[in-house]
Amino acid sequence: MRLSELSQEVALLGFNATVEEGDLLLNSVNRALRELYNSRTIINKVVLAASGTKPIFYVKEIHRPGGNIITLPVDGKAFSMRVHGVMTYMTTDGGVNNARTVISPNEATLVRGFFTKGGYISLWADLSFTVYDFCVFKEIFSGEVKDIPHYGPTVTFDLRDIYGDFMSFISPAKDRNGRVIKNCVLYDGKVEVDSDYRGEINLSYRRLPTKIDKLHSENEDPIIDIPEEYTHIFPLLVASYVWLEADELKAKYYKKLYDESLERIDSCGYDEIDCRYVDTNGWA
Repeated sequence: MRLSELSQEVALLGFNATVEEGDLLLNSVNRALRELYNSRTIINKVVLAASGTKPIFYVKEIHRPGGNIITLPVDGKAFSMRVHGVMTYMTTDGGVNNARTVISPNEATLVRGFFTKGGYISLWADLSFTVYDFCVFKEIFSGEVKDIPHYGPTVTFDLRDIYGDFMSFISPAKDRNGRVIKNCVLYDGKVEVDSDYRGEINLSYRRLPTKIDKLHSENEDPIIDIPEEYTHIFPLLVASYVWLEADELKAKYYKKLYDESLERIDSCGYDEIDCRYVDTNGWA
């Protein structure tokens, strides 16, 4: 369903009253979308890929008092580390130097970067600092810094960052064969698996709707982000918001029709059939 079609249906529900395509309509559509998605289990199924990439060079922990410089080789395509303290690091990549300062006195901040020709990285500070899990990777699967892996006990995928429509998990993570992945933790939109896990991660989660932020025009007519089975009742919900201030009785009537339609959809849902049989006499 496109916005222009929805606008026409809402106008008909108002007995051909004029429905201006402005803030009132946009706000009503977005409020209706939020209500629909909050009340129904509308899911997204995705497949993540865990590469199980291991670093070719790894140092678990480096602690240095102020004033000391440490230099580490980077014979690979990318590096990552977690820094605790206030320190400066300089990458020397094929003779090109690039220095940056990290200010993280209260927590360990993840720092990542690429190398094109290889070289080394130098770390120093006036005060004490600690570097955890310094890694150098020879294999990379993306040109984005945020996709550089960070080696440690676990690897974390952030669904909100990857997909942007995450609401909540509805089932455990499974591998390509449908088996629940051991030691996989799901929390706050994040998927955490062992660093050694290599393969697919199949996930199902409740998703958020795509907000409508512009009206339709000759060149663009936004698609309303709802499953097909709700397109015939969604205009009722939108109409209830459109007429909420102008005609409260009309708004309540359409909301009642919408709620009753949802109940009918639920009543016609699939009931699981138990196909098992019980052998009572020894004959199968």
